[in-house]
Amino acid sequence: MFDIIETAYRTYRDAGEGIGQTYLVLHHHVFKIKYQMQVLGGMWDQLPSEYQNMQIQLFNGLQLRLRDAIVGLERIVGPLPHDGILLRPLQKVKYVLLRSKLDLLLADIARWASVFDPSWYLLARKEEAYRVFEQVQTTCTEPYSSPPSPSIAKSMAHQLTANVEGPSSKTGTVFLPKIDSDFLPISHSDSKQTIYEDVHFIIDRRISASPINSTSTLEDVRRLARALQKQDPATSGILKCRGVIKTENASTMTTHFDFVFKNPSGELVPCGFRKALLRAARHPLDARLDVARSLARSIAYLHNMKFVHKNINPESLLLFGNEHGSARNLGSAYLVGFEQFRSADAATLQAGDDSWTRNLYRHPSRQGIHPDDQYKMQHDIYSLGVCLLEIGMWTSLVSADGRPRGDIADNEVLALTNQTERAKAVKEALIGMAQRLSLHIGTKYKEVVLACLTCMDDQNVDFGTAEDLLDDDGMVIGTRYIETVLMKLNEIVL
Repeated sequence: MFDIIETAYRTYRDAGEGIGQTYLVLHHHVFKIKYQMQVLGGMWDQLPSEYQNMQIQLFNGLQLRLRDAIVGLERIVGPLPHDGILLRPLQKVKYVLLRSKLDLLLADIARWASVFDPSWYLLARKEEAYRVFEQVQTTCTEPYSSPPSPSIAKSMAHQLTANVEGPSSKTGTVFLPKIDSDFLPISHSDSKQTIYEDVHFIIDRRISASPINSTSTLEDVRRLARALQKQDPATSGILKCRGVIKTENASTMTTHFDFVFKNPSGELVPCGFRKALLRAARHPLDARLDVARSLARSIAYLHNMKFVHKNINPESLLLFGNEHGSARNLGSAYLVGFEQFRSADAATLQAGDDSWTRNLYRHPSRQGIHPDDQYKMQHDIYSLGVCLLEIGMWTSLVSADGRPRGDIADNEVLALTNQTERAKAVKEALIGMAQRLSLHIGTKYKEVVLACLTCMDDQNVDFGTAEDLLDDDGMVIGTRYIETVLMKLNEIVL
């Protein structure tokens, strides 16, 4: 099948009415798959069986979609000829009439292929990954029959090695000189914006509040900044990092690390996702699903970089839309709010706060001044579940003036004075709301939300028990996240 698409691309790449462009898109996906298979082949025996089974599912699903695209195109242009031919007028007319159906099919292929990237980058958690990636990168300089292939390969290799510890990851500095401009607030967001030399940037602040953890924080800042300089915002759902501004405050003995991110839309001012949730306007299900998929994908990328976010909520999600989320298209969504992030392998100080709005998005074991549990990747997954619930119901669980909304506003829940009991009651209220999601956005979406909200429960069958997830490199939890969240969200067809 891959050979058929490559032959068809060479035959029709100069064809009119968009047919050549359609084959170009298909060829792009084919090349990525072949490149990924080459990498996987170099370390297949060292991969967990769960990961192997997931990759087989992804390959089979994508092949079926590519085959459907080929069948659809052949209905228009006829059987693939051996030599290049010009399209007849009737073929061009048929293509125009069926273009909308093909566009939907190509969107489905792109959506399915988007799960490949985080599943592939999960390989970077293996110690031997750097050696394999380095070997495969040498193929990028070989000649290809199709012009875009070398650039695709180089781009993929560049992004893939962003998470791998190697010689190149230690060169250069990520720190920037102080920006002589004001940091302006962004509506309903913890991030800020600034304009420096006519360029728009997004600013995220990370504070090292104690000299005890300053060294580990500094290293985490360096590693995350380097990784975010290499990744592609369009596929990761995370803004590209320009660098970090470091500011020390001697009086408070704190250090501020301001992450400087590029504004992907140029001059367009973003808004926090909370603002879109608080608007009375409803939005199409496909636009809401796009935001849900983007947020879920960004968490996968962050975890693959061996970081946990610790602050996932609507205030840490920025929307870049034409009218700040008020139009039918919500715009592009990007995860920010990295002020509490840390390396997934680093020790946590188990410090918290009493903010009920922040606790709303935290697992019960991570609430209060002194949380019971050390922070795990599953805690981010729980926070994602709360955000997905709001997206599915299309309602903010926090009002504009900071009061609780929905089932959590129940007086019996709020009247509980015991922190632990109140946290568990809020979780049960959220699960109760999630049970009603079928009426709003469908059963599959409901299952994803419930899996996230119960990801740390003993009876959860999607993520398994704590013992099931005790693998050295985190590939098992990463695999189950992709299968339970990313794949299921991408299977939803409206």
